Amino acid sequence: MEPQLLVVVALGWENVAIARQIKAFSIANQGSAKLLRGRPPHGRVSILQTGMGPQRARAAIAWAAEIVRPATVLSTGCAGSLSVDLAAGDVVIANEVLDAGGSARATSPRWRDRYEQAAVNAKLRPWRGRMLTTSEIQAGSLEKRRLGERTLALAVDMEGAAIAEWASVAGVEFAAARVILDPLEMAVSREIAAATTEDGGISAPRILSAVARKPGLIRELAALGAAAAKCRRALAAVHRELLQRLDL
Repeated sequence: MEPQLLVVVALGWENVAIARQIKAFSIANQGSAKLLRGRPPHGRVSILQTGMGPQRARAAIAWAAEIVRPATVLSTGCAGSLSVDLAAGDVVIANEVLDAGGSARATSPRWRDRYEQAAVNAKLRPWRGRMLTTSEIQAGSLEKRRLGERTLALAVDMEGAAIAEWASVAGVEFAAARVILDPLEMAVSREIAAATTEDGGISAPRILSAVARKPGLIRELAALGAAAAKCRRALAAVHRELLQRLDL
């Protein structure tokens, strides 16, 4: 069997942004997990959408790996900034991924280089450094600042460490790169975080109820929507450059 590349994301819109670059089509579903495969000449590239959080990520990668049997796994999607220097749309390329217990796993040097070159080609700002995984959405500016100071991480996600752990046990090459959605100074209200679904969407009934109680959320939703659109465009652009030039 030829080497297989598995690109892992958590959210539906992250999936769509990358899937369009390789004209991927669905091949399997299990619960919240969705598995897609690229069309030729990208038939060796698959995309796994896990759903949000480390538990879903663990279950999804174990399931998908039985179908795809990847030689390389890339954890990607959006992330929150833990550094004042990073803006929405910047690309963070992980040198290592840190879990909540303090264990760090290094990433593939060659894929770090490939992601950085892809970001440069896409006219995006690449950053290299540590990436942190937590089990909950980190919504507050002060909370994110403290996390960054304590862990020396540039960005935070909710799935990367689970994917890195699986790859380490399986002996599979691993890399991680994330596009910043919310900069350090952007706080996400508890109401919006609570209305977020497992695939990254917003529950209409929950958010309408929250807005009725707190109309100021409309302005926050607009700012978050603009940042998400910038993140989505950057995510598509960096993976267009990465996958179109790919030589496995």
